[in-house]
Amino acid sequence: MSFRYITILCLKVRKNTTYRTLLDELIEMPRVRRAINLDELPSPSTLCKVFNRLDMAVWRVLLNLSVTLLPTNGIVGIDASGFDRSHASKHYTKRTKLTIQQLKVTLLVDTRSNAIIDVHVTTTRKHDSKIAPSLIKRNTGEVAVLLGEKGYDDQKVRALARG
Repeated sequence: MSFRYITILCLKVRKNTTYRTLLDELIEMPRVRRAINLDELPSPSTLCKVFNRLDMAVWRVLLNLSVTLLPTNGIVGIDASGFDRSHASKHYTKRTKLTIQQLKVTLLVDTRSNAIIDVHVTTTRKHDSKIAPSLIKRNTGEVAVLLGEKGYDDQKVRALARG
């Protein structure tokens, strides 16, 4: 995975634009292209494929770097929400032999800046108290106070939150 593509994808998200529009704009940005050593512009489909193949570890690094830009206070909230996947592409699910019905997304969020500190995504029906420990362990330096609903009221979660 080239840092060039990651830079382009970050620029796409920052500008809130499409791949095609961003590439049109990059034609007029020779200094940016030089800074990332981009001699030739990729196709929009190449960028789309790169975006879909990014490893979760890369997303975590980008998330951690973005959090450092915001003021945080160490008081974090944790909560999860489910998303129905009934509108998943029939072609994709058939090709991959997947039957994803729901996604469960758990966020660890700073209460001062609403910065997302960490995220956990699963397709299983894992209980909140089983997901929270991994989020807390990865972010012990960021968590001074942990706020959560009763689904997170577990001895292991309490022990990890105490440090």
